[in-house]
Amino acid sequence: MRNFTIPLLALVWLGAACSLSLDLDEREGHPCSAQGKCLPGYRCVEAVCVPTEGMGQLCDPDCADGQKCDLRVGECKNACAASVCPTGQTCTAGTACAVPVEGGLGAPCTRDTECSSFVDGCRDGATPASLDCACFYPVGAQGGVCLAMPKMAQDCAACPEGSGCAEAAFSRAGQATVCIPGGFRACAGAVDCMDEASETPMHCGVFGWPSDPLWTGAASGLGFLTACVSSSPDASIAIGEVCDPAMPQACASGLCLPTPGGGHLCSAACGTDPGCQGIGVGRCVETYLETYLETYVAAQSVEGTTRVCGSSPTLGASCAEASGGANVCGTDAPLCRMHPADNVALCTRSCQTDADCPGEKGFACHPDGFYCF
Repeated sequence: MRNFTIPLLALVWLGAACSLSLDLDEREGHPCSAQGKCLPGYRCVEAVCVPTEGMGQLCDPDCADGQKCDLRVGECKNACAASVCPTGQTCTAGTACAVPVEGGLGAPCTRDTECSSFVDGCRDGATPASLDCACFYPVGAQGGVCLAMPKMAQDCAACPEGSGCAEAAFSRAGQATVCIPGGFRACAGAVDCMDEASETPMHCGVFGWPSDPLWTGAASGLGFLTACVSSSPDASIAIGEVCDPAMPQACASGLCLPTPGGGHLCSAACGTDPGCQGIGVGRCVETYLETYLETYVAAQSVEGTTRVCGSSPTLGASCAEASGGANVCGTDAPLCRMHPADNVALCTRSCQTDADCPGEKGFACHPDGFYCF
């Protein structure tokens, strides 16, 4: 066998070459190129290449002046269409996200009556108002924002010019159209809340409507709007991490929800399973949420059904043999209760009406305790 000898100088040169190659490798943890580029599957964040999985779709080529990349679809759009503004700010044509100077949709508020004075369609006048204005509060954070609901269900055309629409779910009133301003975005997962230029952490959360005491509508505060919301400044626990249900405000999302085994994790609002990538087991399930919103009066209770990231569905599962009686029950049905007729312990959740239970699967809200069975 022939032996080969590589001179020491050559080894040093090879080591330097390898080191140089690693330093210029545009992959995770390595510097971006001089042009701010990374290899496919990575993007440049603070001069370092990180994976793009779960970070939206980048635009190629870069967007023209006055446009931004809508990371949901990887397309260049006008700045407002691609922006996700911090809670209490909006985006209008020709401007960046900012607190509305003259009020209007998306303006900060403390009560419904303030919003009625901001939006034309809500004001009392010679003709009946076409909108009901309401102050929606983000769960887990302080300070409300003005939104509006057409008096005629699903009438998006009644919303103010330049605004959009989102759907909210109320236990008693069912689906309701909500008028939203530019930069306020409904969401089905984290990607919907990504803005390439935003410096404010945003997440897919829920807004509750505690309702004005004088409100006489059918909704009466039972329900939530799923939309992007700014993380609370006091939040210290990231979404997907373990949390203490006694301190939900510590979660970035304000949602500390149960998982099987008796534990809790910081959850997030969602629309489908892909919106829950990296959170728990990655399932998007419907649950009955009871929470308190910090309003100008006091902490007000708001409850209803909404979709959140959590465990696989457990509604209707037997929990009689579980240690402690509830350890098998998950996010969608965290309670272990006796069925009022069958005398068997099943995983269930609270409810107010049949609308809070999946009727298509045969569940209804039993008045004996108000649980879904």
